[in-house]
Amino acid sequence: MKNSKKIVLMFLCTAIVLSLVACSKNNKKSSKENKDSVDADFVLNDDGTFLVTYEGDFDKDYYEEKELGQMIDSEINEFNTFYAADKNNGILKESFKVSDKKAILKLKFTSYQDYMNYSSNYVSSTRNAVLFIGKYSDAVAAGFTMAGKFLAPDGNETVDVRNMPVDDNTYVLYTNQGFKLEVPGTIKAISYRAKALKNTNVVSTPDKRENYIVFTK
Repeated sequence: MKNSKKIVLMFLCTAIVLSLVACSKNNKKSSKENKDSVDADFVLNDDGTFLVTYEGDFDKDYYEEKELGQMIDSEINEFNTFYAADKNNGILKESFKVSDKKAILKLKFTSYQDYMNYSSNYVSSTRNAVLFIGKYSDAVAAGFTMAGKFLAPDGNETVDVRNMPVDDNTYVLYTNQGFKLEVPGTIKAISYRAKALKNTNVVSTPDKRENYIVFTK
């Protein structure tokens, strides 16, 4: 199954992990050049679907753009057939392009379960990427403890999220990966290691950490 096409996106998936690490290392440089960049690589839509951007160097010695695009289509079809939580509503290729020797792929996911399945079966079986997106009550029921220090989006005020007023419109996004995450609605609290970009709905999260974003829609 996946062994036949896994190599297609390997360089893209590896590249985005490396680029996220590089992004965190270059935060100081980026803040000087463009203080509040909103180029999110993870965009959560209001309907619960989300887009993830994968980017990597494009070398025509190995692939032609059209060929790579076709192979990506094949791999997505393979995932939807064997791994998608809903076989009729799995991953979609939102866009794929090559520009300035960079291959940029945007995948649309309909569930966080599909993202974790994709990550473990096609990106890294040892990375243990964890993602949750859902209502606050569902997050608690799923065992997410909201442990650790939380801050208001401005980064100055501490928030007690386990005792804050919540309702059916209060949501939680959890990830243990480094992203620039854009969420719909109003951000109420973020894990203290994360950083909300001023005047945006974008939160930068560090890799290999427990990152929470609490927001309302």
